[in-house]
This record gives sequence, structure tokens and C-alpha cells, in this order.
Amino acid sequence: PIGQPPSFITDDGAIVLTTSSRARRVGTAFEQSAPNALGLWRDYLSGLRDAFGKEAFSAEEAEATGETFDQVVVDSIDRFLPYRTEWLEVMTKAVRQGQALSLAEDLHRHFESLIALMGWPLGVYRWHDAWRDNIGFLTREFFLLSAETLVSGREWSALNYLLANPFFVEDRYRRAYRGFGVLDTRQTS
Repeated sequence: PIGQPPSFITDDGAIVLTTSSRARRVGTAFEQSAPNALGLWRDYLSGLRDAFGKEAFSAEEAEATGETFDQVVVDSIDRFLPYRTEWLEVMTKAVRQGQALSLAEDLHRHFESLIALMGWPLGVYRWHDAWRDNIGFLTREFFLLSAETLVSGREWSALNYLLANPFFVEDRYRRAYRGFGVLDTRQTS
């Protein structure tokens, strides 16, 4: 055979997303224009951020798997594909129901929290920028998917909010507000 079979064929168990129930609840709330949709949206974003955080790893953790560092990064991104699909479904439902502008501030805060995961964590004394290549790639992809969904839904005000407001970035050396270009990280792995 040429290449390896896809992971969904070789994996024994079904893919279990930590955000599945939250995504279903918020999607239903959007469809029904429920008054609790904003709270469910925030809960979903919190769960998604936690899922991103679980994908963070160091070189030592990568070496312990027996794989090359680059392969561990690729595997991490591959594991996140179902989250990507789920994200598109949730964002599409929000846009279809005209909820995008009311959710834009929370969406912006969500990306700020993901940007925080991309950098050198506090309490870690040895660091290499490649250790968060997967988080940087995924954050940028989710940002672009969000922007594309807003554009396709003609949600110009929500898109403007997302692009025009700077992101608060805090790392070991400084605290600053930066434009959405902060998401344009170069992966070294």
C-alpha cells in the first residue's frame, strides 16, 4: 500500500470531543434564539480553550512518545480536525441566526486566551518557540475560519470588531496590545 491508512480507519475508538455536548447545546440555542445562548456560547468557548490547552507540549514530552517532534506537531493538528469541524458548525449557526455581532466580543476574548497559549508559559525556564507550533497553527486556522464564516454570512460589523480591536498579549517580557497580525506566527517545525 502507498502511505498509511487514515487515522479514523485505524483508531479503535470513536472520536470523543470534550466540547461535543456544549456545541450541541449552543447550536440548539442559536437555532431557537434562546435567551441563554450567550451563556452557552461562553461555556463552549471555555471548553474549547481547555481543549487547546491540552494540546500544548514540550520537546521532552514529544521525545517520550518516540516520534519525531515534527510528527508530534502534525499528530496534534490532526487530532484537532474534529474540533475544527465542530467550530465551523457552531459559527455557521451563530451567523445564520444573526447572532454574530452580539458574540463578537466573546470571540475576540477567546482568541486572546488562545494567543496566551502560544507563548512561553510562566514557570518554564527552558523554552523553544517551536514547542507551541501546533497551538499557533490551530489558533490562526480557527481565526481564519471565523473570519471566513463572518464574511460568508455578511456579518461585517462582527468582522470589523474582530479585526479592528487589538489583542492583549502578555509574555515573559512585556504586556502590549497588538493587532490581529499577532496570529501570523511562523511555525518552525
